[in-house]
Amino acid sequence: MKYIEISIKDILLTGKGFDDHLVSFPLDNPAVAASVRKLGIINPPVLITTAGQKYKVICGYKKILAGRKLGMKNIAAKVFDRGEIDGRTALLTAVTENAVSRGLNAVEIALAVNKLQKLSVPIDETVLKLLNIPRHLVVAYTGLLALDTPLKKAVAAGALTPAHAFLLEKLDPEDRRTLGGLFIRTMRPNVNEAKEIIRYLDDLKIRFSKDNMRGVLDRGGLRQIIADKKLNPREKVDRLRGALKTLRYPLITEKEDCFRQKLKNAGLPHSVLVSHSKYFEGNELKIDCTVRSFEELKHILAALSEKEGAVRDLLRIIKE
Repeated sequence: MKYIEISIKDILLTGKGFDDHLVSFPLDNPAVAASVRKLGIINPPVLITTAGQKYKVICGYKKILAGRKLGMKNIAAKVFDRGEIDGRTALLTAVTENAVSRGLNAVEIALAVNKLQKLSVPIDETVLKLLNIPRHLVVAYTGLLALDTPLKKAVAAGALTPAHAFLLEKLDPEDRRTLGGLFIRTMRPNVNEAKEIIRYLDDLKIRFSKDNMRGVLDRGGLRQIIADKKLNPREKVDRLRGALKTLRYPLITEKEDCFRQKLKNAGLPHSVLVSHSKYFEGNELKIDCTVRSFEELKHILAALSEKEGAVRDLLRIIKE
């Protein structure tokens, strides 16, 4: 390797194979451009010589691109001659340099894993530690490459978490775009809430014979919830989940509302918690109470006995 000054026009920034060793996403970064404009290029890029005395980038693509846009003609770089370094070593150099110097975003991790696998580089514990991911998520990360560019940019910018992106990657492209927009711009559900929303929408596609989730969202006032400017993102998530549940399980939702209202009006002691089984499966009523003495228990039992009618009403709702 040698440290020389070369012409930027001789560096391959586009075309077939220009990104063989690159693990950066997105390639154009305004922050890097601003830094180069203010400070110049402090750490020289690393290149490898190709046929025709052209150069392929191993590390430093964003700096070179920024330099070219700023009108720079030449650049100092660390250059490997042809044959001095093979493709696998060049890629590992790029991954290591970027991971250590600045850390990789989720899309860059996906790029790194994908390219390493194509060159038959084992994704061993050393590589996993470098990428800072657990082994069981390797396949999930590579799946991020299937996302549309706007969604990948959202992941890279931190507007969409990898966990949310993993959920979206499993969807059809149209559904992916619909929910991606909601999760990024309109609502911020946690991962479990996102799973629930996706599950309801998937089920409702079948129930309403809709081809995509966009068609489902046009029903039941769902669009009004999403568009309501009076609601904050947290409130929109809660309202949307409730509306989707009502559409998916109308009878159960009606039964739950009836049970909740009857329980509210029953006037049972505050120390008593009354609940039904999930989805009203089974015919039993669950009554929990916490006591510190036998006399306290007698008082609660007596209060429940006085509310016999209310308890029977609750049991009736469960058994209907």
